[in-house]
Amino acid sequence: MKIRDYKNLNLFISMLFEFLEKNRISSSIMPVKNYRGLFDTILESEYTGYNCQDGIESYTIYFKPDLPIEDSEIYMFLFGEKEKERSCYVMIEMMKSDEPFESRLSLSWHEDKLPPHLADFRDNSGMLKTENYDGISESIFSDDEIMGFEEFKSFLTRNRTQKDLRYVIVD
Repeated sequence: MKIRDYKNLNLFISMLFEFLEKNRISSSIMPVKNYRGLFDTILESEYTGYNCQDGIESYTIYFKPDLPIEDSEIYMFLFGEKEKERSCYVMIEMMKSDEPFESRLSLSWHEDKLPPHLADFRDNSGMLKTENYDGISESIFSDDEIMGFEEFKSFLTRNRTQKDLRYVIVD
């Protein structure tokens, strides 16, 4: 299935891209030349899986773009609350078509609830596969444990400040 065919995932990515553009949050690694083109490429990509590491608050969607990617592209968007040191990030890795790695969109945040797009991947009993230090397990997550889209919108509004990538060079 295409990413656009997943109701919650589609809305999640749409809101995320609108947020990044509206708040002029730029990538700390590579500049985005065409937000709309990147957005469309992701939505038209074939969904290949997800990884939910709720213990370290990292959530990744894997996909295979329909269009060939000539050169790998890596984007990292850092954002957070203005007054707080903590930040969140979205990383998009568009892998070169002949690479053995999958393209991915990752989110890392410090929220009590899971991101809203994960609702697409629960089974009928609410079971969601997660990964932790002990390996892969399945846990039941209620609707209250997954952020709704109104809550997600509030989260984005609170965290609309661009943050800087900091790194240390060690000899």
